[in-house]
Amino acid sequence: MHLPPESFTSSYGKSIYFNSNDKLEVGSDDYISWHLLNRASASTNLALNQAGHSLLRVSGAYLPNLKPRAFAYWSTKSPRDYVIACTRGTCEAVRYSLSEGNFQSLIPANFIALPKLHVDDLSALAVSITLATILYHEVAHVTRFHLPYLVEKKKEGLESLSNAKRLCEADADKWASYLIAPELLAQARGINSALKLRVPEEIVLREVLTLYGIALHLWFAFDNHITLKKSSIYPHPLIRSTRITIGAADNIPTNSDVTESLAIERSISILNGLSVVENKHLRSVAAQQHPFELSKELFDINEKYSDIELSLSPALYEIRSKWGAPD
Repeated sequence: MHLPPESFTSSYGKSIYFNSNDKLEVGSDDYISWHLLNRASASTNLALNQAGHSLLRVSGAYLPNLKPRAFAYWSTKSPRDYVIACTRGTCEAVRYSLSEGNFQSLIPANFIALPKLHVDDLSALAVSITLATILYHEVAHVTRFHLPYLVEKKKEGLESLSNAKRLCEADADKWASYLIAPELLAQARGINSALKLRVPEEIVLREVLTLYGIALHLWFAFDNHITLKKSSIYPHPLIRSTRITIGAADNIPTNSDVTESLAIERSISILNGLSVVENKHLRSVAAQQHPFELSKELFDINEKYSDIELSLSPALYEIRSKWGAPD
């Protein structure tokens, strides 16, 4: 395991470490956070190594701070070192946001698999896939070389940096949806097997995807409910959760020849779940959300995705060439 560089610890303090002798309760916040953080840093090291960036090192930092925050770190002071960090309060805040939003009541009544899960298992599932997405978002910031890119954009002025941040955040969400897809499929298969259900795997998968969208929507609304303004670098929670969840669904293969119709059915299930959240939860706190126009929000995020392909990706290729093997 790589340790965070001195430049990180001097700014953020020492991390919490657990070893194999520490008996963490399965499903506890520490267990979920530590497990997912280690997996995120290990998979990032593997991805960079396979891409030919063997000189780069990625460490995980589990910080004792109880204020929820997850972030990726890089500095020109130690250009070979990246850190994926998560505070101890992040998982707790995710759990609180789902509980406060009464996520279990938002699960459609006609679902077959999820209502059969024990309440603690259902909660652990929702918390885990939400926190995994938060950390995969940070993984994308590292593997896509967003951090050195933003350092260089800062030299061009605040307006250039602000636009660059918006594109990087949209890009990280896009890649997070790729990375979470296999895990969502594995969860669906595990539930189907554990409950010995006599239903197609696809049915359980749609339920997991719907739960995923609901959980993301509640988390993004909770995380942004005060700071989300028109100038935010993130889209509205409804748009953000929709794009990530449907992006994940589109990256899960099907065992059928009718791929297009299955994709549509997955999307309908996801959108139905998100609609319930929007109608029951967010409208009650509408004063805390920035003015929301669906068509404009969709246009803005689609424009960001187009800009990623046209301008961000070529720029990141140059950054990767420069910082992928620093001296």
